[in-house]
Amino acid sequence: MNQINLSSIGLFVFVGITLLLTTMIIQHGLRLVDAVRASPIFLFEIIIVAISGYYLANEILTLKDLVGGLFIITGASSGIGCSLAIRLSERFDHLYILGRNISNLEKANDEIIKNDCKCTIVPLDLKNIDLIDELASKIFSEEKKLDLLLSAAGVIHSLSPITSIKENDYIEAFELNHLSNFKLLKSFQPLLKLSNESKII
Repeated sequence: MNQINLSSIGLFVFVGITLLLTTMIIQHGLRLVDAVRASPIFLFEIIIVAISGYYLANEILTLKDLVGGLFIITGASSGIGCSLAIRLSERFDHLYILGRNISNLEKANDEIIKNDCKCTIVPLDLKNIDLIDELASKIFSEEKKLDLLLSAAGVIHSLSPITSIKENDYIEAFELNHLSNFKLLKSFQPLLKLSNESKII
């Protein structure tokens, strides 16, 4: 993949997240200042998502220097995660694609192997954090290292005043967006340290 393609992906990620936030604000019929007054969490989520989008877009641009090796991507069954997996399969030797939708993972697999990249499908709900340790152990026994961990899985049920947020939705978002990433970093750090040039995004 050339630098232009990577730049396009980075721009797509950043602009896409910005448009998503704008659309959600409009759909809720909220001006930003009203949203801030209604819910500090609303503002906090906007800031976090915007910073994450900028960070992800910037980090993707640095991947032009990585060639070959082993790559794990979460959220690979749809959206940005799926698109990145297919694009980056042009540069890596072996991808582990994680997601909950097996049918979509199989479709992504078909596109990835067209780029002469080995692909391993891992149907996994990241909220089951104990399974993350099992996956890390399996990869250690088979691969002995990890070159790139890209976390693209996430969920936003609603950007709205706190009074309208369902507790179960908030718990699910916390487990997937925060707790699972903590577990991914903790479980895969030993494998990443065994690589000569590893990266986490």
